[in-house]
This record gives sequence, structure tokens and C-alpha cells, in this order.
Amino acid sequence: MIKSFLDLDYYKLTMGQLVFKHFPSVRVKYQLINRSKDICLPDYISKRELIKEFNQIRKLKIDDKEHSYLKKLKIFSDDYLQFLKKINLPQITVSNDGKNYQIEVEGSWSEAIYWETFVLGTLIERYCFSFINNQNQSSNYFIKQGQQRLFEKINKLKKYPEIKLADFGTRRRFNFEWQKQILQTFKKELPNQLAGTSNAILAEELNLKPVGTFAHEMYMIFYGIGHQDIVSSHKKVLDIWWTEYGHQLSTALTDNYGSDFFFNNFSKSQAEKWRGLRHDSGDPIEFAEKAIGFYQKLKIDPKEKIIVFSDGLNVDLIIKIYRRFKGKIQMIFGWGTGLTNDLGIEVPQIVFKPVEANGQKIAKLTDDINKATGDTESLILLNKKLK
Repeated sequence: MIKSFLDLDYYKLTMGQLVFKHFPSVRVKYQLINRSKDICLPDYISKRELIKEFNQIRKLKIDDKEHSYLKKLKIFSDDYLQFLKKINLPQITVSNDGKNYQIEVEGSWSEAIYWETFVLGTLIERYCFSFINNQNQSSNYFIKQGQQRLFEKINKLKKYPEIKLADFGTRRRFNFEWQKQILQTFKKELPNQLAGTSNAILAEELNLKPVGTFAHEMYMIFYGIGHQDIVSSHKKVLDIWWTEYGHQLSTALTDNYGSDFFFNNFSKSQAEKWRGLRHDSGDPIEFAEKAIGFYQKLKIDPKEKIIVFSDGLNVDLIIKIYRRFKGKIQMIFGWGTGLTNDLGIEVPQIVFKPVEANGQKIAKLTDDINKATGDTESLILLNKKLK
């Protein structure tokens, strides 16, 4: 199902380069977390199929054409691109406790980091394929539903031509071809509203802007390797990111320890320099009001900054947020599952997150308790340190 190494989220490459340069010896462990307790993945996907898919993925490396594409972006160094041409993804383990899969990978951060998109994309696509078979329906039946819903979205969005959208749906898409069809349709129907895609290979194939900066794992792993000091590790993420990429990729993820913590520790100098913020949990309206107030308090014009909304979006919520904050702050909507897997199939809420860094347990809190990850002990410890 995954046929190219670049069939992954672009931020895996931007993070991957930083890790390759600065933290090649850090050891990490990632685990699958299934938040959909009523969906038992082994009922839909065989262990044998999974292992076969994962073994095939381990053989992937960037080829000469993909190397040339990444080099043209002028983001990635030659030594990093050579690393991707020779990379060996670490072995992934799959077990079944009778209720769900335990899927883990442990290895150097510089190699293990890429598994997240591959694991989630494989699981969701295999699940959807099996779900359809269980319904005694063809894929075309669901694709037609998806097409109808897609054009309903497009017709609503055409009324708001200033709304900017980015595809963030690789990890939970129905399949690669459907994601590609969506982007081709958007290019045709909403050419001035599509800001790009987080999928690196589709950005290349469709001549779209690849979009993405960094994920929660940066904060989480820096905490694990920084002797579990929240403030200094949080600061180090932002400092090293700015040093590596500067303004062009300066959209800060805000909720790893909750947005209140972020705003209390994001300096005026950083607020002035950084392009904007990414919202990924909690009420988006409340967050945007908080962000605007934060900039105004520092005497920074919010209209010069941007918020990337990327949590649980649907077309009506996108329009609601846009109408509320039009003219107050710039906005881009990073649309995920609701864009690339809206075909009438209940999609399991699964994530593949780091749980250890150099042997230290790690976690994230966020503004939504349901999106927190980590064992109980780690979450309690984080909460105590934040008080």
C-alpha cells in the first residue's frame, strides 16, 4: 500500500533532518494507541498482512527522482538526502493481546521517526478495505459517497474564496488514490484556496506546496533527553528549530503542555519573529481569541500572524472559524480525516506516539484530555511540574 518513501507527512522530513544533524544517537520507542475502544483492529486486519506490509515498507528509500525533488526545495542538506537514500528503518514488532494490536518500534530517533505515517496509513487503509468487504459493498459504493460529500464541501467553500486549505490527511486517508483524487479536484475547483499538502510525494506529483513543520514528538522527546525539565526542553525545541529553519518554517505547535503553558513561555522576541501558531486541541474559537489577545498584549499586530487550525475540522467548523476571525488574524485550515476519509466509514482514532526517549518515559497533555498520551504515572508527573 505504501509504495514510496515520500508517501509520508512532510513534517517527518523537516523533523527528520534536524534529528539527523543534532540527535543521531538518541534512542526512542514508539507505540500504537487506539483511542477507539469499540473498534478491535485484529477483527479487520490479520497479523500476517500487517507484518508483510511493514516488511515491505522497511525496504523503501528515496530514489534518484525523489532525491532531486527534495534537493530542489532547498530545505534539505546533501548529507541528509544521502542518508535517506541508504536508510534502514528499524524492525517493527506486532503482537495481539486478544483485544487489540500492540505495535512498537524501538531504535535511533533518526531512523524510527518515519514509521508514524507508515504505520497509521497502513492500518487505516487495511481497516477500510476490510470494513467494505464486511459490508458486502464495493469500493465504488463508498467512493461515490465520498465524491458527493466532497462536492458538498467544495460548493460551501466556493462562497468563501479567501479560505485557505491544506491537506493534512495522509495518516488516516481512505487510500492513496482517493487522497490524490481529492487534491486534483481541489486544484480544479478551488485553485486559489488550496495552500498545499502535507504528503511529500503528492506535492511532487501534483506540483503543490509541501507543508508541515514539527509535531508533538519534538517537545516530548526533548523533555525525555533533557532530564525532564519542561521549561528548558520546551525552549530548546523552539530555539533549535528557529536556528535550523528560521522564518520559513516558523509555525509553532502550541499545546503539548497546554496552550496556557505555551503562551506563558513564548517570549515577545519569539512572538515577533515566528510566523504563527498551530492549534491542535481544545476549542479553536477559545484558542484564537487567546492568541489574538496574546499578540495584542505584546503590541504585535495579530493581522501579521497566522494560525494553522488542524484539529477535528469539518467544512462547517472551518467556515465558522473563518467568519469569526476574518480580518483579525490570518488563517490556514489543515484538514485531516474529515477531508481524506469522509466516505461513510467509521474511522478508528489511532495514533503512533513516542513513549520513551533514552529510557525515560515521556508524555503529552494538550488542551483536550482525550488526546493526552503517556502512562498515568508520566501524566501525573507532568501535571505536578506544571503547577
